[in-house]
Amino acid sequence: MKKLTILLASIALVGLSSCDEYLSEMPDDRTILDSPEKISEILVNAYPGYSYAQFSETMSDNAFDTETIAATTDTNLRSFKWEQVIDDGGDTPAAFWNASYRAIAHANQALEAIKELGDKPTLNPQKGEALMARAYNHFMLLQFFSLAYNPSTADKDLGIPYVTKVENTLNVKYSRQSVKEVMDLIEKDLEEGLQLVTNDYRKKNFHFTKNASKAFAARFYLVKGNFNKVIENSNHIGTQASSLRNYEAWSKLGIYERLASYASSDHETNVLMATQYSTYRRTITKNRFGFPSAKTTSTFLGTNPTGKTWYYSTVSTNQVNDFLPKFDEYFKYTNQTAGIGQPHVNFVLLSNDELYLNRLEALVMENRIPEALTGLDFFLSTRTSGYNSATDMMSLDRIKAFYKLKADEFTPFYSLNVDQKYMLKAILEIKRLDTFHEGLRWLDIKRHNIEVTHAILGETTQVLKKDDLRRAMPLPIHVVSSGIQQNPR
Repeated sequence: MKKLTILLASIALVGLSSCDEYLSEMPDDRTILDSPEKISEILVNAYPGYSYAQFSETMSDNAFDTETIAATTDTNLRSFKWEQVIDDGGDTPAAFWNASYRAIAHANQALEAIKELGDKPTLNPQKGEALMARAYNHFMLLQFFSLAYNPSTADKDLGIPYVTKVENTLNVKYSRQSVKEVMDLIEKDLEEGLQLVTNDYRKKNFHFTKNASKAFAARFYLVKGNFNKVIENSNHIGTQASSLRNYEAWSKLGIYERLASYASSDHETNVLMATQYSTYRRTITKNRFGFPSAKTTSTFLGTNPTGKTWYYSTVSTNQVNDFLPKFDEYFKYTNQTAGIGQPHVNFVLLSNDELYLNRLEALVMENRIPEALTGLDFFLSTRTSGYNSATDMMSLDRIKAFYKLKADEFTPFYSLNVDQKYMLKAILEIKRLDTFHEGLRWLDIKRHNIEVTHAILGETTQVLKKDDLRRAMPLPIHVVSSGIQQNPR
């Protein structure tokens, strides 16, 4: 099998100035991880520093051609057409790839230190976090750079390298494992990590706490089709309003207050967040392929199955696109005098809101439809202005009358009956709105093999058909240049 050179940037862990120094000198004391506190410090970097949201959202059916020719950029256009993105700057697939493997390198550094310290029970919290972070980063890479998980083909489909050791030489060669192998390794790390993680953090929302770990486990098992495991890892969520986002209160805030509030650590629903280098707050209104004002009505108005109005509300800034005010930029100055620095955005990586909807889907797949309907009613009550439990309750007949289901709209690797398809339609459409701009719609598109159509002014309409090989994004150019086989197109 051809080999892959991954630039894990592990030399960034020690900050030395040359390769020779790195290979010949003892790393400084920042890399001598001889205490729980030092291991915890390095685990702060076990979360990706770059985001997938922009390119993921652009590939999905949440993006449209605004026909504003002057706003065309190469990266935005290539993402919209499911092509190879050349740029490797922020908010690109290459940046996300590098950031994810850099995070994995830090997790592995922590795990190696724990092993060298005798794998003591006192280090279980750090070990649990490192395992969860390693599993999460590999899982998200797999969602973008490989085909959707299908147990009948997973042992043959190209996965990604699952890295479990610390690099101590430069340009280590790695093999692409199969999707099945990667999924098995993710599950192994995840299940072990779940038993060890703790809630003992000063800033809980930025670490794999118990609830964050369960939210990730539910997302993983939804992809794997193990619906009992999804339910098991979401039993704690219940129907407590405090654990979901208070959209009514959020919708009443001003634009800037909403921007600051959405990804705030004050909200219980935001179980895992990361501060990432990103210009998404700026480009979300400027990209040619995004969310034009003309699509607001058809997307958000008249799409509530109760017939009432969503609390979701978009903002128009008289630029190319409307947007939901979810992302607030923090500009970190590296040189205050020169005005030089880097833009950062807090992204919600895992939430109770997504977990709740994933649970509803799992209940449907287990044919527990009455429970799913009860849960859907509760979720709608938190998102609908003027919700009345006496008149707005959902029934299967009401859902079938409201939602238009296309033939073979959902074709995952498992079978669906008609009732399940209609319930799934309702849940996924609501989830689409709830996670708008966050890039998560792409995961549902891949998982359920949903066809996507992108119309481009003056060009042939682009259609991402079912089982289209372009559902696995091209590997970054610098990865392919090392000799590994590119994903077939």
